[in-house]
Amino acid sequence: MAKILGILEWRIGWRRKAFLFIVAGVSLATTFVAWRATERGIAGEMEREFDFAVRETTGTIEDRMNALLDSLYGARGVFEQGVPVRGADWRDHVRNGKLLERFPGVSSYTFLERVPAERLGSFVEGVRADRTVRPEGFPKFTVFPAGNRSEYVVIKYVEPLERGELAFGFDAASEETRLKTMEQALAGDAPALTPELQLVVGVPGFLAFLPAYGGSGPGREHAGFVMIALRTRELFQKVIMEGPLPESVKSGDIDLEIFEGRTSSATTLLYDSKPDEVRALETAAAGLTATREIVIGDRTWTLSFADSPELAATLLGRAMSVIVLFGGILFSILVFGVLYANFTSRARALALAERMTGELRRSEEQYRSLVERVPNVIWTIDENTRVRFITPNVERLIGMGPDAVYADPQFWRNLVHPDAAEALSRAFRELFENNIPLDLEHRAKRKSGDWAWVHMRSGLPYKAGGVRYADGISEDVSGRKRTEEELMRRTKDLEEMNKVLVGRELKMVELKEENKELKKQRGG
Repeated sequence: MAKILGILEWRIGWRRKAFLFIVAGVSLATTFVAWRATERGIAGEMEREFDFAVRETTGTIEDRMNALLDSLYGARGVFEQGVPVRGADWRDHVRNGKLLERFPGVSSYTFLERVPAERLGSFVEGVRADRTVRPEGFPKFTVFPAGNRSEYVVIKYVEPLERGELAFGFDAASEETRLKTMEQALAGDAPALTPELQLVVGVPGFLAFLPAYGGSGPGREHAGFVMIALRTRELFQKVIMEGPLPESVKSGDIDLEIFEGRTSSATTLLYDSKPDEVRALETAAAGLTATREIVIGDRTWTLSFADSPELAATLLGRAMSVIVLFGGILFSILVFGVLYANFTSRARALALAERMTGELRRSEEQYRSLVERVPNVIWTIDENTRVRFITPNVERLIGMGPDAVYADPQFWRNLVHPDAAEALSRAFRELFENNIPLDLEHRAKRKSGDWAWVHMRSGLPYKAGGVRYADGISEDVSGRKRTEEELMRRTKDLEEMNKVLVGRELKMVELKEENKELKKQRGG
């Protein structure tokens, strides 16, 4: 090579420098094109991550809120057994069923009894004499606010009592919003949620009502209402900050605001992940915003999302694009320097190449270190689903390094569990034939032989060099799946426990009736 370069130096003369600058120019132009392509790819990835966070957050909040309301059906089942319900029975139902642990965000479970005006005095005496919860009963119990009404709907049981004792004895029918919500629940025989209001205990929150009946057959008597109290601050802390939402939402990288109804304003604002800043739609850093409506019981909430400068994907993307840009520039300088040095001095060329190669190696190591710290596996496939690029952290997920993945033309078929093979093939076809981004959870076989749960997502296909490609990420969701399975198992155990408890209560009622009958027979 040195001999050839020497001949070129002797023969070309003044053309030598022009050749060097042409090489440098082409290299820099290539770097610029690669940098711009990386920027566009990162922007697309940010948008996909944002859309995923919006979709997951909207579905999770709606599902969890409606699950809280649906828990009222189990609570009213206590009264459908057709036997008198005491304070201790209500307490045991809430505690033994672990309702507050199973439905985080609920402050208390309450029963409100319908009391006609002519029965008010005996009702008050009956509550005062109930010693099943406290040995001394409730000698100071009274119905408030004072006033003559044809019918009262009074808070009779609260669990836990210490969280709702200030509301103990409150007549919910005395307040218009509560009364309208109870009437709506009774008319539809379904949970009804109030707008945000001031709770009797002195904090803002919501109330959800469901009518309760004495017995379950035709002609059953409307006994009152079962109710859950939801304190606003505590509710959103449990549902959002401690719930299974994307980390970008929980950390505030994506700004989330929740409004009552379909109007987004300061007066209808229920929750703001960044309360010290102005509204989310006015502060989007990269123009990524979204608005979604959800239905909670019979009420509509509006969710507003916006990106922020702290969005993790933005920071990672910008870091990667800068590495591509400066790595390419450094490589261009390296090529220029090596050629120039070879044209002038073999020794200078070797020294310069060694120094600049070291710098390039350090840059590559920094890039590799950054990619390896990213928890998700990033990959690129062609239209034949052959893997063309995959990050080294794939080895942590399935025990195979990138070289083994590239060498396996049937990688996806060998990786995916047989139950999901058809679904994955169909998703690949939809991706390249109909431009539908891939979004699939499946089990992936590790090299060790066990299985991991993986969530695959991709962007839209693009064309390069006459071949169609698609980029995507694979996330290890095995931990979440184990948590979901454990939750289902525990829920089933609790349901079985509840059946046993109800059966035991019914058996005790039967035994009491038999005991009475025996006493009658002996007396006769």
